[in-house]
Amino acid sequence: HARLAMLTQLIALRRNQDTEAAIAAVRSGEGMRLMGGIRAELGAFITIQQTALTLHDAQFQRKLRQIFSLIVFGCFCVVLLAILFVNLVFQQNRQRLKTLVLQETQALLIIQDRSNLQLKKANATLLVSEEKLAVTLNSIGEAVIATDAEARVSLVNPIAEVLTGWTQ
Repeated sequence: HARLAMLTQLIALRRNQDTEAAIAAVRSGEGMRLMGGIRAELGAFITIQQTALTLHDAQFQRKLRQIFSLIVFGCFCVVLLAILFVNLVFQQNRQRLKTLVLQETQALLIIQDRSNLQLKKANATLLVSEEKLAVTLNSIGEAVIATDAEARVSLVNPIAEVLTGWTQ
């Protein structure tokens, strides 16, 4: 305010044609002293502002690091959840596959049991038929010689054994 008041006074002196008084006021060094004070106050203000800016910048950097840490932690959590989800889906599919394999194995065992039962019945029927055939062939009063598809003798009844001298 003092500098502004001095400038106003110098301008008033100049307008009133009092050049001598204006020059004397300038030469007195009052203006230089006031300007030096203004510069000193402005320098102190700039220093305060730079300190505040440095503090603000440090706080801003700290907050940025905190945000970055939160983002990294969040990403880590998302990746971990994704891995857990994939593992859960994998385990469920694996369990479903085991269940399907078990069901298919049980169905195949049932089919195999039925086939085995049919084979036992067929073998029993065949055994009965072979016994009947053997009784029939042995009771026939004529010689009977049976061959397989390659013309090898597969059966000779007792009368054929007597006539040929071959034994079963």
